[in-house]
Amino acid sequence: MLLDVISKKADVAFTDLSMLHRVEHNNSGKTKQVRLDYPLQVFGTPIWVRKGAVKLKNSLDVATQQLINDGSIAKILAKHEKIKGAFLRPHTAYQPQ
Repeated sequence: MLLDVISKKADVAFTDLSMLHRVEHNNSGKTKQVRLDYPLQVFGTPIWVRKGAVKLKNSLDVATQQLINDGSIAKILAKHEKIKGAFLRPHTAYQPQ
């Protein structure tokens, strides 16, 4: 999609920050990031389990929420984030935003 913008076949493309930076690295100055105060869209990432594995799904949901609550997810994202701000951080109801 970004190559369509570069070749003037399209006016706009929606992508993540890391993809924009990779394309911009090889096509300097041919794209422009539009910055917003909020994400335009946020998509969840499901954890797939076998149909009917309700106990496993519930266990994974609880474990994931615990990793969010204790800050582990934020630490993991920071460790692997090559471009600052590329990953949105999960918030809990008790954290100041």
